[in-house]
Amino acid sequence: MDTPVHESLFARVYEHLMDEAALLDARLYLEWHATLDPDIRYSAYANLVRMQGEEGPAGAPLFLENHASLRTRCEQLTTPGFSVSDNPPAATRHFVTNVRLRPAGAPGTCRVDSNVLIYRTRGTDLAPFFLSASRQDEFSDTPQGLRLRRRLVRCDDAVIGSRSLSFFI
Repeated sequence: MDTPVHESLFARVYEHLMDEAALLDARLYLEWHATLDPDIRYSAYANLVRMQGEEGPAGAPLFLENHASLRTRCEQLTTPGFSVSDNPPAATRHFVTNVRLRPAGAPGTCRVDSNVLIYRTRGTDLAPFFLSASRQDEFSDTPQGLRLRRRLVRCDDAVIGSRSLSFFI
């Protein structure tokens, strides 16, 4: 799959993921929201601990969002004084790694697997917070650029040790 088209698409996807991380780290949530496909489905699950071979649900849902609900969350997080759980705001860094392009599900789309490590610290906390997760994304390739259409996040931890979930994964 090492063709010039594949390499060009991989470079575009990788740059998009780095730009997304920069927007989220800078708390530019409305600008991030503008990069989403109107049909976005954004879901994140905490790990569900089970015995080896045991079947069950994907995990405990943390986020089950669409375009409108993500817009509401972005507006809440950017409204001064709205959220006391993240005031003052935490410093956040998204480290995106192991980016892999997968076969597209439909024409004009691409699938991407990646891992993310999120580091958050607040001046009032002694210890930083870390969150590690895998992501399965689907992007639409539009005239305006790549648009995130689907994101499935599977956190590695069963218990999310953050005061709040006032961030995006």
